[in-house]
Amino acid sequence: MSAVQISLIVVYLLEWLMLWRLFFVHHPGNDAAGRGMAMGFGVVFGFYLLLCGVALVWALSGPSTASLTTAAIGIALPILLGTRSILGQWFRNRR
Repeated sequence: MSAVQISLIVVYLLEWLMLWRLFFVHHPGNDAAGRGMAMGFGVVFGFYLLLCGVALVWALSGPSTASLTTAAIGIALPILLGTRSILGQWFRNRR
């Protein structure tokens, strides 16, 4: 296994930990709607992670660079979007 493949597996497992955290969020809001939204995001994110897991297994089973790139983009996308959101809020609050 190459370093890229190992790092993809580690990032994939970290995303499952983020999903686990979504299901057991302590204070999502002051009503049941917040808990429902957290659970809904968790279900959608879980399905997405399952698809990324299939792509990762497919990429690790064959030597195709295209499949490894597809899996890497799919796995990195939630982290990149989350980082963009956090940095956007940080820059807006600095003004």
